[in-house]
Amino acid sequence: MRSEFINQIKEACLLLERCRLSSYSDAVISAADRSDSQVYIKHKGYSSDVYSLFSLTEFDSSDLQIDSLIKLSDHAKIYRKYSDIGAVLHLKSYYVSLFAYASLPIKTFKNHVRCDIGEIIPVSDPITLNKSLYDVISDTYDPLSVSSYKDSAIIIPKFGAVILGKNPISASETALIIENTAKYYYTLCKMDLSDRKIYNSLRDHDLRSKLR
Repeated sequence: MRSEFINQIKEACLLLERCRLSSYSDAVISAADRSDSQVYIKHKGYSSDVYSLFSLTEFDSSDLQIDSLIKLSDHAKIYRKYSDIGAVLHLKSYYVSLFAYASLPIKTFKNHVRCDIGEIIPVSDPITLNKSLYDVISDTYDPLSVSSYKDSAIIIPKFGAVILGKNPISASETALIIENTAKYYYTLCKMDLSDRKIYNSLRDHDLRSKLR
């Protein structure tokens, strides 16, 4: 089972890199093997290695930092609270980051993306020294609202997005869909005068537009 989960994480990281959503070394994704009560994680700065770092059945207060302001214990707590979650992925792709830095939700469109993501990808409170990733996920999603039949996502201000997925590959596929949706919504806001205020807020954080 160990090799299966590690291979899934590596495949997910390669998909993120191929789609230019993240470099392999910057990818942060974990997967829960509930049959063996283990969690495998690939965190920022590692080019290939995936480690089994904690057990789901034991309390883990590790303060190992795996991303900006995010610790290993955040992933541990998420898996313990949300029994249907099989993977947690950090997404800092270009268009998703625009919405995150503007603290705006991403509106999805049924004719553009799969319907099981939901109509709105919500914005959480920001992560701070006193409010962890686990806290903002817990404040946004009730355990009963997170289903094993779909992936969930949340926009975190000044950070990006976090995807709660069925497995690493599903989470990375959802990451691609959300980035494309963010790009599509950004383009619509630019063309539609009714969304000009949203576009202007996004444009303030768009480095490409500032370079034109």
